[in-house]
Formats: sequence, C-alpha cells, structure tokens
Amino acid sequence: NNYSSVVLIFLFSILPIFSNYNSALLRDPIFTAFVLLSLTFLYDICSSDASKLDDEKFFIKFILVLTLLCLSRNNGFFILIGIVGSLLLSYKRYFKKIFVLFIVVLTISNVTLFLPDNMNKEQLFQEKVAIPLQQIAFVLKEGGLSVEDLNYLSKLMPNNTMKLNYNPYNVDTIKWSPFFNREYLNDTKMQFMKIWFKNLIPNFESYLKAYFLHTYDLWSIKEFNREQTVFLGLDLRDERVTVYFDKLKHVDVFPKTLQSFLENYYEKFTVSLNGGSMFFILLIFVIICLQKRPKYYLIFIPFIFNWLSLMIACPLPHAMRYMCCFIYGLPILFLITFSNVKE
Repeated sequence: NNYSSVVLIFLFSILPIFSNYNSALLRDPIFTAFVLLSLTFLYDICSSDASKLDDEKFFIKFILVLTLLCLSRNNGFFILIGIVGSLLLSYKRYFKKIFVLFIVVLTISNVTLFLPDNMNKEQLFQEKVAIPLQQIAFVLKEGGLSVEDLNYLSKLMPNNTMKLNYNPYNVDTIKWSPFFNREYLNDTKMQFMKIWFKNLIPNFESYLKAYFLHTYDLWSIKEFNREQTVFLGLDLRDERVTVYFDKLKHVDVFPKTLQSFLENYYEKFTVSLNGGSMFFILLIFVIICLQKRPKYYLIFIPFIFNWLSLMIACPLPHAMRYMCCFIYGLPILFLITFSNVKE
C-alpha cells in the first residue's frame, strides 16, 4: 500500500549504505535487483495459488528474471535450484510448467559458456575451493600433513609462507598472494582434491574449526571484521580511489555546512548488521510467516539459498557485498511478514 511504499522510500533514501551500493561498480547490486524481482514474482505466485504461471506474459517475464539472476552471479544457479524445488514441492500440479521453466532458464543462462572468449578462458580453480584451501592451510599450520602433501603444497606456495599468510577469516591472503601459484593449482585440480579428501577423516576436527572460522560472519551475530561492513572503509584503502576521493572532497556541490554534514554522515553511518545477524532476523520472519501465511515461505527462498551457497563456497564471508541482497530485502520482507493481509 501507499504507506508501505513511503516507509521503504524513506528508508532507502536515508541510509547511506543503499546509495553507496547503488553507485558501486560491483555486480552485487545488479544481482540484488534480480533477487528482489524474483521475490515479487514469487509473491504473486503465492497470492494467486500459482495460477499466475498460466499467464504467458508473467511466465516469460519470470523466465527472464531467473535467467538474469543466474547470469549476474555464480550462486544464482544455486538460488534457481531452491526456487524450482520449492515451487515443485508447493505446486505439484504445475510440474510440467515448472520443469519447462527450469530447463529454459538453465539452457539460456549457460549459452554464454559457449561463446568463443569463454571457451578459450579457463576459470581460476582457486575461486571454487576457498574453504578447502583454508582447511588445508589450517592443517598445515598445525603440522598435520604428510611429507608428500607438503611437497605438493610447496609448489603451490612455500610452506612457511602459507603458514604466515593463513588468516582464518580471509582466504585472499593466500589465493591472491604473489607467492601463490594459481596456474599450478589449475593444472593439478585432481591432485589438490585428493589431498583434501585424504586428510578429511584424520583431520576432521581441524577441518571443522577451519570451516567455522572462515564462515564466522555468516552464522555469528557478533561481527568479526567491521572493515568490510563499513563500505567506504574498503574502498579508501586503494590509493587510486583516495586520489579521486580527495579531489571530490574539495568540490562544493552544496553549501559548505551541508556538504560537511553529508560527508561526515556518509563516512560514519555507511554501516550494516553483519551477515549472521541478518540471517537470524530472516529466520524470525520465516517462523512468523509460517504461522500467519504458510504458503508465502517461498518469498524467503532466494535469500535462504543465497546464504546457503555462501556457507558452501564463499571466498570472503565477512564482505558485505555477498549479503547485499539481505540489506535491501529485509525491509521489504519485514513489511510482507507483518502485513495484515490474510489468506
């Protein structure tokens, strides 16, 4: 309703983190836009008891949104699985329609893999094994690897360097180190995974510790690293950014008093809750929604599966950009959860 729209517009206007992400040259705001669009389609499906799927225009638009969701970030496919699985669970009578939707989205979103540029370009394997890398480095630091394993790792990165570079909360200190041989990892994927599997049982406790330390900000309500939550703090470490930022500071767009106020406001209040806190707030909304309007659980699926995908393979869990869709989505989900609309 109009009241809800005013509340959302005010909220998105007053908090600096929204305008900062809107202007950021990152894929995450684009990905977030398609997550939010998928939310609106799922809401319409729920409110119509899925009869909206019979509307050809709606169906085509839904396919388009889900395709763009998959193309905008790698974990979009994981969210697609969650959405399709939930739709099949809730609306079995539309099995054929939902299956067609899945196949069409899957086919279109993977067409780009066959473009000449992509076919000749090998993806960095390090981006897929952030957590295994952390676990191996943790065991290495504890002295739990065999001589054979150490010999292999020394070709990836000198053993002592990997020990010193290991940061339980940030794999970038290893995988983006100038001493890390990412080409060798690409050439020896199977060997790396064999070493990881071989050490799984004997070092199971160490693997668990490394996993929960790495994903700490995704499941804990106590944030570990505020640096990544304060959006401008991350950008201002880059000298190329600070040069332009300093120049902009001396450009008076508004009267000096207002300019000074806005600068301080943006620098101090571009903050957010950490990922774990936002996820637990989402769970509270889910519980309330299941009690009030059970079938509307579908609107939470894109967010839940985004979080699950990060818990499986997020390279930098405390970076707020990976939870960007939560920052934008929670206010909308709050209004839907506590609205007075009945079944």
